[in-house]
Amino acid sequence: MKKDWRRVSLRMALCYPSEYRVGMSGLTIPLLYWLFNSHPLVACERVFHRVGQEAPKSLESGQSLRRFDVVAFTLQYEEDYVNVVSALKQAKIPPRRRHREGGEYPLIIAGGPCAAENPLPLSEFVDAFVIGEVEPIRDELVDALINRSLEELASVKGVYVPGLDRERISRVYVKRLDDAPFPTSQLIVKAPHGHKLAPVFDASFKVEVSRGCPRSCRFCLIKRVGAPFRLRSLEKLVELIDEGVELTRVGAVSLIGAAVGDYPKLLDLIEYVVSKGLRLTIPSIRADAITEELAKLLSKGGERVLTIAPETGSEALREALGKDISDEELWTALKAAKEAGFHGVKMYFMVGVPGETSADVDAIVELARKAAQLFGLRESVRISVAPLVPKPHTPLENYNPPPLHELRSRMDQLRKALQADRRVVVELYDPRRALIQSILSRADSSVADVIEEVVERGGGLGAWRAALRRRGLSLELALEKWSGGDRPWGFIKP
Repeated sequence: MKKDWRRVSLRMALCYPSEYRVGMSGLTIPLLYWLFNSHPLVACERVFHRVGQEAPKSLESGQSLRRFDVVAFTLQYEEDYVNVVSALKQAKIPPRRRHREGGEYPLIIAGGPCAAENPLPLSEFVDAFVIGEVEPIRDELVDALINRSLEELASVKGVYVPGLDRERISRVYVKRLDDAPFPTSQLIVKAPHGHKLAPVFDASFKVEVSRGCPRSCRFCLIKRVGAPFRLRSLEKLVELIDEGVELTRVGAVSLIGAAVGDYPKLLDLIEYVVSKGLRLTIPSIRADAITEELAKLLSKGGERVLTIAPETGSEALREALGKDISDEELWTALKAAKEAGFHGVKMYFMVGVPGETSADVDAIVELARKAAQLFGLRESVRISVAPLVPKPHTPLENYNPPPLHELRSRMDQLRKALQADRRVVVELYDPRRALIQSILSRADSSVADVIEEVVERGGGLGAWRAALRRRGLSLELALEKWSGGDRPWGFIKP
C-alpha cells in the first residue's frame, strides 16, 4: 500500500529492527501497517534493518528514515535494541534524543512486548513508548504525532515519554477482541521456499484467535503484559477467515495466539478451516490440549510436525516453574500425533532454571529419545534448547541465571548425549546471547552507553565482550550490575 505523501499529514516509517523474513512471518507488522494506513491522515511504510546492513529505506517508496515524520519501532526481542540504534545511525539521525532536540528529525517511538516489560534500556534513544496495544489509542496517538507534541503524547493513556516527569504508566489494551479492527486484506509474501525473503511459515492468511494467556508459568512475560486473556468469538473468526481467504487468494490459514490450545472452540474452528479445503498452521500448543480428535484434525489440515514446549524434561521442575503438564500428558500428546499421521515433533526446552540439576538435563535427553523411538524417522525429533531469560514483572524477575561456563556445560551435556542419534536434531541457543538478553531485559537507562558502543563496534558478540570489558565487566558481572533488584521498571503497571 503506497499512499500519496502530499495527501496525508503524517508520514510514518514502521520499522522492524531485524530481517524482513522474520518481521513478515508474524502478525505484528501486517497488523500495525494496516492499522495506521487505515487512518486517512497517515501514510505508513515498512522498513527492516539489522546491524551491518546499508542505510535503511522504506519498501514502498525507497525513502530514508530522515524523510519521515515518525519512525516507529516494534520491539519483540531485547537483542534487537542494537539494531534500533544502528538504524538511526545509518540514517544519519542522532540516536540520542537529546541530540535531536530542536533539529529537523523525525520523532522516534517504540512499542511491543519489550517496551511493556521495561522501556528504560532504550529511553535515551526513543522519544515515546506505547505501553500496551495501539488499537484503543490510535487516533489520539496520531493526533499527538501530527502536532509533534511530547506533552500531548504524554497525556495519551499508555504512552511513556522519557523526557518528561515519569509517573506510573498503565498498560493500555483492547477490552473485547471482537471489537478490535483486524486486517483481512493482508500482505502475503509468496517467495519460494528457501528464498532469503520467504517467511518462516508458508504463505497463509493470519488470523488472531486470542491475546494473552490464562496460565501462570513463572518465567513467562505474556501472562503479565498480555492480560487479560481475550478470545475472538468463533463467529467472528469464521467471518474474518472467509473474507481474508477471498481477498488474499491463499490456500492456508495460520491461527495466531500465545494460548491457541486454550481456545474453547478450537475443534470447531479447525474443523471449519479444514472443511473449506484449506491447509492449517498452528503455533506451539500445550501438550495437555492435544487429544486424538484434535491431532486427527490437525493432520487433515496438513500439519505434519507437532510443536510443543515442555520447557524441562523433569515433571517436578515443570511444576516448580508453574508449567503444570505431566509426563503422562506429554506422552499422550506424542502418541496421538503419531497415530494421526504426524512425521515428527519439535520441542522447546530451557536450561539454567532455578533448582536445575544434571539429572534434569538428562531428563530432556530421555524425553527426546522416547520421542525418537516413537516416530523412528531420521531427524523426526527436533529439540530447541535455550537458557532461561528472566523477565520483569514475572515471579523470576530477580533471578540471576547460572554463569556462562555452567550454561555451556548443560548444553554440552545435551549435545554429547544426543549427537550420535540421527533421529534427533539438537538446536542450541548461544548462552552468551541469552545472558545479553537477561542484561537488557532488566537494565535501566545507564545501559545506553554500552548499547551505543556495541553498535559502533559492529554489533556482534565480540562487540559486546569488548564494550563490557572496557568497563571492567564480564557478562556475569554485567548481569549482576543490572540484576533488577531495585525494579527500575516498577513505574510500569502491566
